[in-house]
Amino acid sequence: MVFAEKMRRELEKSDPDVFVGMLEGGFTFDMIFAGEKCGFRRCRDVVQDEESGKIYTEFFCFPQNGKKDKLQQALSFSVECKVRDLGEKQSVFTEVENLQCWKSDKKEIYYSHVASRAGAQIVETGANTFLHNEVVILTPENETVPLDEFDFEKNKLFMLGLYGGEYKIGVRE
Repeated sequence: MVFAEKMRRELEKSDPDVFVGMLEGGFTFDMIFAGEKCGFRRCRDVVQDEESGKIYTEFFCFPQNGKKDKLQQALSFSVECKVRDLGEKQSVFTEVENLQCWKSDKKEIYYSHVASRAGAQIVETGANTFLHNEVVILTPENETVPLDEFDFEKNKLFMLGLYGGEYKIGVRE
């Protein structure tokens, strides 16, 4: 069975507590899920309703099987949940619902890679979500572009430039 399809099926059967564990797992983590070693990257957190503390969170999941094409096998998924106090940097997650799954594309692979690098910087601020920070990319032309606005198609050699140091990843509160 194809990895993405298997993960989708298993996620759909999962108890909400599994997702709370993922939400509390940080920005980048590995875990055994559905009998497979999987890599997870948290990609974004968006407030949907400040009054109730409801947020939307996306993840990128891929097999940690050592194969060269492991990222192309990936699955993206999102959940909605409630956060006890949106003002706190350390969020406490409850009431996970509304799972959505889809096959990842190249843009999501790149997006997740940038988000995971930014996540490492956010952890240093004491936060455990993207809620209080904006992820930005500093281009070789010294432009600062929010991750959500960055055009990966226009910047076809982005990943090479990122590894080569021409692009920098940053966060701003």
